[in-house]
Amino acid sequence: EHHGGRAESYNLFFYHLGGRTIAKALPRWVVSPYFVGYRLAQVNAETTLDVDAERLRAHLEALTS
Repeated sequence: EHHGGRAESYNLFFYHLGGRTIAKALPRWVVSPYFVGYRLAQVNAETTLDVDAERLRAHLEALTS
């Protein structure tokens, strides 16, 4: 049903959150599943890597607080 039925293939992502497993199904487009599921671009740009690393660090610190 996504995009008027134009999607025929899907990526599945699984997350463990609060003792539960959550599944996320997204249409498969011609991009990396890392970008679709997590918004992580596969680009070797130092600024992008620094921003993503800081976001991950903050997220992990929030989980352990």
